[in-house]
Amino acid sequence: MTDALDAVGMTAVGVARVRAIESAVPDGLISDPLAPLFVPDWDAPRDAGPDGPRVRNDDDARAMLRMYLWIVARTVFLDRLCEHAADEGISQFVLLGVGLDARPFRLGDTTLRWFELDRPQVIEYRQRTIATSEVEPRGHRTTVVADLTEDWPTVLRDSGFDPHAPTVWLAEGLLVYLGAQVVAEVLTAVTALSAPGSRIGATVRGGGGMSADPSGPFAEVRALWQDTGDVVGRLQELGWSTDLTSAVDVLIEAGRVPSTTAPSPPTLLAGRR
Repeated sequence: MTDALDAVGMTAVGVARVRAIESAVPDGLISDPLAPLFVPDWDAPRDAGPDGPRVRNDDDARAMLRMYLWIVARTVFLDRLCEHAADEGISQFVLLGVGLDARPFRLGDTTLRWFELDRPQVIEYRQRTIATSEVEPRGHRTTVVADLTEDWPTVLRDSGFDPHAPTVWLAEGLLVYLGAQVVAEVLTAVTALSAPGSRIGATVRGGGGMSADPSGPFAEVRALWQDTGDVVGRLQELGWSTDLTSAVDVLIEAGRVPSTTAPSPPTLLAGRR
């Protein structure tokens, strides 16, 4: 089923696998009923404990656990951003590069409107998989087939997006695949479409840590990463107030105290307009 997905699209399957594992462990920080369906030949791991998967004591295994914890932390962080925004009365959410994100099925209620934007092959895989499930969305979903390197704002508006309503924008694990010029253009477009009171949540690539090693179990993924430019600075220039949070702090606050396998940068960004 994943044959139509390119290398970037396949990274979404890897993220779904992490969410599926975390949903299966005792007291997991994520509960995602769709994640196992997105992973071909899914079989719940037998070596998962209350703090996630148990791994061997070697460099590759520790790198895999760091990536696992990073994905868990960013999921929790952005979930909370969405929940807090909904509590404040925001009802319009845009998932940029939605991938296999199941938030419309996990968060909120019938008052929320979710716009799920991604390229055709990802949307097709996503929709085909969801159709096999009995899980129902909590709010109203609109799929938006568009490429962020093209005129996606027009497609989004034509799909029913209201630029006059405060919006929550999520860019989870996305910007690093776009390159600095496209990132700047996307942030400019997001700002133009954002009414006062809007929010943005994103993962931002940092130096060192996971991004530094050209080898290991994630070498093929790292090879896809591009220079995003100064995302925080660009948002501030566009009038957003920004806050950065570390994945470690998110995990500790959630009761998952990381060890030496704790994730290092990228970091988590929240912004207000």
